[in-house]
Amino acid sequence: MRNPVVCAFEFEDKELPIAEKQLLEETKNAVLEWKNKLTQFTGDEDSWKMEYKVFPKEKQHDFFAEYDCDITIYFERDPLLVVEVFAGYTDIYPFGLSEILILYLQPIFSDEVLNSETLQNAEPIGLENSIDLYVGETIRHEFGHALGLDHLPKEAISYDYKNGIPVGSSIMIDDLDGLPWNIVFEITEYDLRALVNLYGEGGFKVPFSLWFLNIIGYLILGGIIVLIVFLIIRSKRKRSA
Repeated sequence: MRNPVVCAFEFEDKELPIAEKQLLEETKNAVLEWKNKLTQFTGDEDSWKMEYKVFPKEKQHDFFAEYDCDITIYFERDPLLVVEVFAGYTDIYPFGLSEILILYLQPIFSDEVLNSETLQNAEPIGLENSIDLYVGETIRHEFGHALGLDHLPKEAISYDYKNGIPVGSSIMIDDLDGLPWNIVFEITEYDLRALVNLYGEGGFKVPFSLWFLNIIGYLILGGIIVLIVFLIIRSKRKRSA
């Protein structure tokens, strides 16, 4: 993977006009935080560079606009499907490309969930016309996925107190069941170490030889798939003859 180019797209929300400016600013801050923390953790600024770009909404899904983007971020008020109701998700594609969707409205939970002393893995019962209080955490979490991190295993989930506030051991925690109701999540040493282990000391910089071999591998795989399809079609034609 090269130094990633992160692209966010402008959008219009007539019911919540402040959403665009606030979310684009939050996304910019998230990118800078990942970059700065990786730089501080490793002491190497050149290997962890990221570039942030903002495109007009008319350019969404425009191949020529997105051609240079490694991580693309979109924003939506509502989930398209009921099963998607939550804060966001990330799709990972070949060649290190990924697409993040952030669902930014504040979820509404039942009184039973709100009155619990600890958090629960519960689905919201509705959405308010306001920005999710934890959307910043969500953007940083999904960005972690885009960089290659998985969710933190349940057995590794923990938290510590900073100034009396419980802080999760990783930004990649998704199982909230039993955690303190006022817990906050931030990019931690665990996340930074995981990325360094994933990319190596060279960071996002991939040697040309490795990049070239990666491309050759995809071309060979594509050629094999085309050959298999060709043989299947040829075999069917022979049978019909």
